[in-house]
Amino acid sequence: MAKELPFFKFEPSEYMFGRIQKQSYEIQGVFINICCKYWHKLGDYDLESLLLDFDKEIVEKLIRDKIITDGEDGNINIDFLDYQLNECHIVSKKNSESGKKSAQKRSTGVQRAFNDGSTEENREDKKREDKKKKELSCLDFFLQSSIEQETAIKGAKAYGIFLNSEQLKIEAEKHDAIFNLQFPNADIRKWQQYFGYYFEKMKNNSKGQQQNPSTQIYTPLQRKRR
Repeated sequence: MAKELPFFKFEPSEYMFGRIQKQSYEIQGVFINICCKYWHKLGDYDLESLLLDFDKEIVEKLIRDKIITDGEDGNINIDFLDYQLNECHIVSKKNSESGKKSAQKRSTGVQRAFNDGSTEENREDKKREDKKKKELSCLDFFLQSSIEQETAIKGAKAYGIFLNSEQLKIEAEKHDAIFNLQFPNADIRKWQQYFGYYFEKMKNNSKGQQQNPSTQIYTPLQRKRR
């Protein structure tokens, strides 16, 4: 028997009003002993062993009155004990998972402490990268970033515009010339935002819609008013 399961729950009200109360005191006594042995074996108790351990007539009556059931696998079942065993199994599983998570956290903490020596170096690398971005023009940064280009190609595709890398470069240069006239000191984020509006303009132009040159690219606020 597992040491973590030294006892099972016994509810007097369930017992007092259950089918077992209709049995004789002798049968009730045998049933309690069967429950103890069933729990001791963690529910792995076959009918053949049960008949060897207890009086055959009493066992057959308990089965006939459905106080004990005979399973298809040859084992017997006692419902209220099975429920508790399943409940204990779930609790045991949760405790095991919690233990694993706790161990993982401790391991992560050790690894983090081990990596602290390289944290400052990573910060310096990020600073150098940020400085490089600032030194590059928006167009240059865009053309040097494959991730930015892939994102732009997907964005254009959403508007029904299909571009390869060379075509994207040409359109980016066109967009950059118009953008710098209107926003000479803007950063890369704003450049990316208005590149999306540039695709929308291309889509509208492909449908034959005429646009005023002064409003070919406009801010979200202006778009809302229109």
